Amino acid sequence: MRNHKLINIINTIVASASVGLFFVIAGIALNAPWLGLVAFIASLALAFSGKMPVAAGAGLSHYRNSAAAMNNYEPIFLNQWEVTLTPPVGINAGVGNNGQNLLLEQVKKVSGLEVDKNPGVVEQYYKFAKRRYAGARPETTTVDITIDFEVNLNNANSAYTFSTIRQWSDLIYNPNTGAMGLKTNYVGSGLITEFNKAGDIWRMIRLPAIWPMTPINALELEYQSTDVWVMSMTFAADYWEDTWI
Repeated sequence: MRNHKLINIINTIVASASVGLFFVIAGIALNAPWLGLVAFIASLALAFSGKMPVAAGAGLSHYRNSAAAMNNYEPIFLNQWEVTLTPPVGINAGVGNNGQNLLLEQVKKVSGLEVDKNPGVVEQYYKFAKRRYAGARPETTTVDITIDFEVNLNNANSAYTFSTIRQWSDLIYNPNTGAMGLKTNYVGSGLITEFNKAGDIWRMIRLPAIWPMTPINALELEYQSTDVWVMSMTFAADYWEDTWI
C-alpha cells in the first residue's frame, strides 16, 4: 500500500512538472517564463487537493476502480430469456392455445439473432494508399432465426411440438397433398425477451412476420443410440422491432 502511495505521489509530481514545462515553453514564446513556475505550483496544489482532472483511463487494477464492481452491475446471462411464437390461425387448437404455450415450454435454444446490422465497408485507393468508407446499404435487411425444440409425446401419444410446427409448415407446402399456401395464410409472429435474474426486461425483439423457411430436420434413427430428438427449424423474419434500455 505504501509503495502504491509513493508511486501515486511521484506520478503526480511528474504530471505537474509536465504541465509546468508546457507553460514554460509557452511563457518563453510570450516572453513570460514565470508562467511555468506558476503552472507547476498550481498543478501540485490541485493534484494533492484531489480536484485536478485526471487523464482518461481505467486506472490501477483494483476492485474500487471498477464502476461495475462498486455499483454491483449485474452481468447478462445467456440463459435469461424467453421466446414466444404465435403460429397463424388454423393450427390445431388441440396442441394448446394455438400451439403457443407448448412451443414456449419446449424451446431449447435460439440462434441467428443477427439484428445488429451494419452497411459494411467500401474501399478506394490513391495509388496504394487505401481509404475506407461505410457502405451505402446493409448486405441484408432480414434475419433467419433457428430455434431448437425438445420433442415429447403427450398422453395421447402425440408429438405435439412436431405437430404444431408441421401444421405451420403445411400451410406453406403440404407434401401429402401438394397444396401450397399464400403468405397471408402462413405468416405468424414472435417475441424474444431478455431479462435479468429478477425478471426485469432489458431488451425486446419483436418479430411481426415470421414463417418456417427450412424443412424440419430429419430423424436419424439408430438402434445403438441413446439420444433424444431435438427438432430444429429456421424461421424467416422479414423485419423486426428491437427495443432496449
